[in-house]
Amino acid sequence: MRSNSWFLFKLLFFWMILFFIARILFLVFLFTTTSQYDLTQWPLSFVYGLRLDLSTAGYVMVLPTLLWITYIFLKKKILLKSIIFIQGLFLFLIVGILIGNIGIYAAWGTLINAQAITFLQDPRNYCLSVHF
Repeated sequence: MRSNSWFLFKLLFFWMILFFIARILFLVFLFTTTSQYDLTQWPLSFVYGLRLDLSTAGYVMVLPTLLWITYIFLKKKILLKSIIFIQGLFLFLIVGILIGNIGIYAAWGTLINAQAITFLQDPRNYCLSVHF
């Protein structure tokens, strides 16, 4: 039983470390591009962001957790491969969003939202907004 729950704790730990590193990278990038924020506000972003990080990790872990519980009873290798594939897909999407947030925030002062997504639907818009 311990090894079964250990897998889920390792998965949660992975997502929390990823979000922690992403927040550090975002803050470092923000600090180097603008002097609007100072270092005293950094710890608060980790405190306030912890609940959001836990929530996001929980949502990302729902499907893998269900597949893991099914695997415990059925012992089908395809379930483990499905968990790896789903986690890889989530990792790709979340890292893409995190990297996109850095670029969007530098340009617009906001994170990725519906406005940014509709803006990117027309190639002329983002070609006109690129500055070399």
